[in-house]
Amino acid sequence: MYTNTSITIYHLENNMYSRVNIENVFWEDSKRYNTNKSGLTNADRVVVYIPFSSTNYEPKKGDIIINGVVKDEIQSIQDLEKKYAQVHVINIVDRRDFGSLDMRHWEISGN
Repeated sequence: MYTNTSITIYHLENNMYSRVNIENVFWEDSKRYNTNKSGLTNADRVVVYIPFSSTNYEPKKGDIIINGVVKDEIQSIQDLEKKYAQVHVINIVDRRDFGSLDMRHWEISGN
């Protein structure tokens, strides 16, 4: 599997964020806009492929993902949005555990 970056995932549990840095993932983002009666709305999207061999962490819906290694301790998503341009919340998590061992991965998407 091709990889092009590292990511950081923040997971909220018991009102505290834990951080997981994951190397060797494939990040693909797109800039989109929707047109509606009130004008343009942001519809940016990201899809990230995480090989099983890169981590033991299982991504979850609602986790926050950022492109690159981030070491910030946070209290809220706003802490990240103030500092980083691409902060996404995971809304789809698919486990792709078929094919050869080298191709098994998580496919996560977020807005």
